[in-house]
Amino acid sequence: MGGFAVEAVDAPGFLGEIALKWGAGTAEGPKTGEIGWTLTPGGRGQGYATEAASAVLELTFEFLNIHRIEARLDDRNTASAAICERLGMRREARLLENWYLKGEWSSDLVYATLATEWRQHRS
Repeated sequence: MGGFAVEAVDAPGFLGEIALKWGAGTAEGPKTGEIGWTLTPGGRGQGYATEAASAVLELTFEFLNIHRIEARLDDRNTASAAICERLGMRREARLLENWYLKGEWSSDLVYATLATEWRQHRS
């Protein structure tokens, strides 16, 4: 499990975080994981999450030997869904009203990509 701070090169200061979780895997190494992001209001809508998540996916697939990464998000979070799609992730599921948050039932979207798909998307 790891977390990565997001900063702009030309204006240092915390803009958000990319979180990465992965399981123990097998003797050959970890095989699956989950990525997520949180940005400050000042860091949103400028491409920082997409750029930072892309760098973390490169680390994930090229150095950690992970086979599959997924992202789970509130289905009302259209900005995060767009990030997933820009990263080449495919929408796999919508889990209808699967968690209770702030006095209401919410639904999750699940996006995922395989190492092979991610490499194809990059080229």
